[in-house]
Amino acid sequence: NPKDIEPRNPAPGKKTYMLASRQLTRLVPRLRPSAATVHSRYLSTLQPSESAETSSAWAITSAGALAALFAVNVAASQGSARSVIVEDRPGIASASSASAANAEEESSVDYYDDDLPIYTSEEVAKHNGKALQSIWMSYGGNIYDVTDFVANHPGGSEKIMLAAGGCIEPHWHLYRQHFASNLPQQLMEKMIIGHLHPTDQEKVDLQMEKLADETADPYENEPTRNAKLIVHGDTPMNAEVPRDVITQSYITPEDMFYIRHHHPVPLLSEKDAENFELEVDLRLINEGATKVTLDQIKSLPKIEVTTTLQCSGNRRSGFNDFRRTSGTPWDQGAISTAKWGGARLVDVLMLASKDADGDAKP
Repeated sequence: NPKDIEPRNPAPGKKTYMLASRQLTRLVPRLRPSAATVHSRYLSTLQPSESAETSSAWAITSAGALAALFAVNVAASQGSARSVIVEDRPGIASASSASAANAEEESSVDYYDDDLPIYTSEEVAKHNGKALQSIWMSYGGNIYDVTDFVANHPGGSEKIMLAAGGCIEPHWHLYRQHFASNLPQQLMEKMIIGHLHPTDQEKVDLQMEKLADETADPYENEPTRNAKLIVHGDTPMNAEVPRDVITQSYITPEDMFYIRHHHPVPLLSEKDAENFELEVDLRLINEGATKVTLDQIKSLPKIEVTTTLQCSGNRRSGFNDFRRTSGTPWDQGAISTAKWGGARLVDVLMLASKDADGDAKP
């Protein structure tokens, strides 16, 4: 029961959350559907707030307890009993039927307690979709053949190919929507073809710990949102307008506009905004690339357009009553209307194509 887990620090930081995720996934190489459900459900309930500070004590207590809980659940689903040993430091958890002294020796056996082959990171790197047609990537000690899945990746093939021939962990550190439900793990379960050599996986874990220690959390500067928004996920932020607000006015209040993000909100200083330049590629009309400043754009005639934006997944939750769908379970609030203002694209292109004499080229 997750309520029985009492962390010493009730508000863990994002680093600890990501650590717990990796621990859970590494414990059992071949996630069964029930295991994937446990993995997602406990992480969702324990995902920390934005302002929380990381506590190593919590990492040991909660992440270790989560890992133990997960291992016990999977052992039960497989019809076997196994004691769980959690080493007294973050980042390492191992399941064993022996004593704690033998945990490290037996952990690699427990990780790969099946007939699947073990590959090195160098072997995985060969399957990057270039030299070899197949596309492999690793996560949590497992290796996945995603060749047939790339074209159907909800975030587009370009994004998933960033991890081709490598590990997924650094990318999911930014794209944390993969932890919002158990669907990614369920889909990945069918693609497992082997395991990453424990030495190489340890390097990945050290890389992720270094990333958390030495770099700022990409979501630490998120702006404050209206508390009335219905939030489906906050890293990245995806939130919809409450039903009773949608019809209160034709123009949606600015702070209630629905939010559909895949990334953190960029943090720009006043200096960054003042020095902004738009690069325009004019090679198709036999000109090179040119840059237009923000002041130049603001000097162009301002055109205003009132229009409605809607996420294509709006009202998706209604389909879930019949068959489960993938993606954010929007109600009917992923839609908003606003008056937009700015320069017309044709005017910006004409400005960029002006020659030194100020005459627009045909």
